[in-house]
Amino acid sequence: MRSLSPVRRACVWLATIVGSFAVASAQPAPLTREAFVSQVLRTGLAARALDAQVAVAGAARAAAGQWLNPTVAWERSAAVTGRRADESQDELALRVPLVLSGRLGLEREASAASAESAEFHAAWARAALGRDARLAFDAVLAARARAAVLEEAAAAVDALGQVVAAREKAGESTGYERLRMELEAALVADLHTAAVLERTNAESVAGAMLGSPDGVLPALAGDDWAEIPQTLPSGPPIAERADVKALAKEVQAAEAAARANHRRGVPDPVLTAGAQLLDAADSGRGAAYVVGVEVPLPFFDSGAAAAEVDRARGQAAEAERLEAVRQAERTQALARDTLEAKRARVVTHRTTVLARAERLRELALGAWKAGGADTLTLLDAQRAARDARLAALDLALDARNAETDLVYTLGALGPLGARTSPTGTEK
Repeated sequence: MRSLSPVRRACVWLATIVGSFAVASAQPAPLTREAFVSQVLRTGLAARALDAQVAVAGAARAAAGQWLNPTVAWERSAAVTGRRADESQDELALRVPLVLSGRLGLEREASAASAESAEFHAAWARAALGRDARLAFDAVLAARARAAVLEEAAAAVDALGQVVAAREKAGESTGYERLRMELEAALVADLHTAAVLERTNAESVAGAMLGSPDGVLPALAGDDWAEIPQTLPSGPPIAERADVKALAKEVQAAEAAARANHRRGVPDPVLTAGAQLLDAADSGRGAAYVVGVEVPLPFFDSGAAAAEVDRARGQAAEAERLEAVRQAERTQALARDTLEAKRARVVTHRTTVLARAERLRELALGAWKAGGADTLTLLDAQRAARDARLAALDLALDARNAETDLVYTLGALGPLGARTSPTGTEK
């Protein structure tokens, strides 16, 4: 087989480099936490369901308070016996109902408030969805970090095990050390298996939240996920929280509906206008006009009972709103205290436990290499460092989750400090 000329080799090399750059550029950038949350809120199935609920409320708003349709009626009456046999009478009439009580405007007002309440409820549900997305994202990164720590621990135990096995063959070690290393390797392998299962489950949950058909989780960017912000997030006043505003709109809707039902006691007259033809088939036929007014009498259903139901619904929504405000005050204070405590615990563990465990492992490794420490001493130091690293990951995840809970209770959505309007756009 002939070798390629230098020019052809250069062309092949250049084409390979260009192709690798093209493939690299075609790969989507890894998703950050906020990009992941934004995609969940934009394309996730749960977000689509919320959008559909808002659309239903908007359609109901457009259909409320419509004028009643007029009717056109035609009637014929004819005599078939007696002196007036074969005489007929045709009547063509237009009937127009008139709603003079102002009830339709109040119905439109009630429907508009209900639609806005549905939008605010959807906004609060989107905030909860954003919280779940953040928790899922951090759970994936934490699970991956735990699996990586245990993989590194397994490699370290395996390396020590090989040294112990070689020393046992040379007669420099007892079977106790080998059995102890095998036990440690089995324990680390079991922990790693559980960590891999946890990582798989976390990735499956996060991938499903994106709403992709295959459920595949794209690449995530989160090298600094364990870093805890030093400032507490802030949010709007409690009265501006979406769930509280939704209940306030429910109160408005109930009050407007009560006023509308109360006005059902005012009769809606029906005007009738038309023409009457006498003996239309004969040459001597005659014509007449028809006018009339129909007024229903609200003896049995005056709307008072329905108005009382609406008033009771409004009182219930107001009581729920007050309870939501009180609950929000308590949960926000608790969430702030929890975040501060968990953040302080992360800092304390990193400085007093993790740093010392890592230093102890380094000293034990140096002493073991110099012959001043046995293998089991190094093994204990490695296990202490491994446990400290795993505990640090768990504490960091707890602090991140506490931060997410605080963001949610503050009514924020998306990046910290951002708020969301009822339509889902960030302000």
